[in-house]
Amino acid sequence: MKRQRLVTDAAVLSLEASAWIAGLGLMAMTIFGTIALFYLLPMGTVAGDGAATLLALKQNGDAFILGGAFLMIVYVLDIVVAWALHWFLRAGNLALSQLAAWLRLSYVFFAVIGLMSSAEMYGLAHNPELIEHLGIEALETQILLNLTRAETISTMAFLFFGVHLIVLGIAIWHSRHAPIWLGIVVVLAGLSYVIINAASFVAPEAGLDWLIPFAMGEAVLMVWLLFSSARQAFRASALSKPNSLYGYIS
Repeated sequence: MKRQRLVTDAAVLSLEASAWIAGLGLMAMTIFGTIALFYLLPMGTVAGDGAATLLALKQNGDAFILGGAFLMIVYVLDIVVAWALHWFLRAGNLALSQLAAWLRLSYVFFAVIGLMSSAEMYGLAHNPELIEHLGIEALETQILLNLTRAETISTMAFLFFGVHLIVLGIAIWHSRHAPIWLGIVVVLAGLSYVIINAASFVAPEAGLDWLIPFAMGEAVLMVWLLFSSARQAFRASALSKPNSLYGYIS
């Protein structure tokens, strides 16, 4: 007779805790990411212009570095959110929740590489020896190459993020704790990310701004986790208080 290991409440992350961790993590990511992507980092870059980017990095280097630090905080929180969402959704479909988590980690991997390329631009702009050795025009060209590489890698990262959201939405669809409409919203967000970022490679002139509102699906998930899921999980745990969660995660 095989011995079965029962996983007790103390050994797992509760639904209430996983919902709060994911929701609060997404909220913090929204704050830090918005400040970094729409305020701090643009102060140090000018798309498609190496000379203007070099000047911007010299003038606003501190803001650019702070924006990079904020993005690193976001990527660390991405890992935490992937872990929390995995715990929250694994009861519905373990394989899907694992795949969604791994896809989010893949997104973080590429995003960090893109951020490293951006950080290299800062180093180039603040190294006077390079200006003397390479000349200003060669340095501007190198900065433009780094900027283009960072943008390309970031686009690839967002493609992975879009696929992550699609799988996450399907996992939410199968979840015992979340409504079907929420899964649909997240899937639509994922499709928007995939279409917008894939188009930047194959059809950069395509007018896809109308898809941007659909990409806000993760914000809907954040609100639901904070205000609905956590409350429902708390009520469910108060009513049932099972001795074991073996049946949910086996």
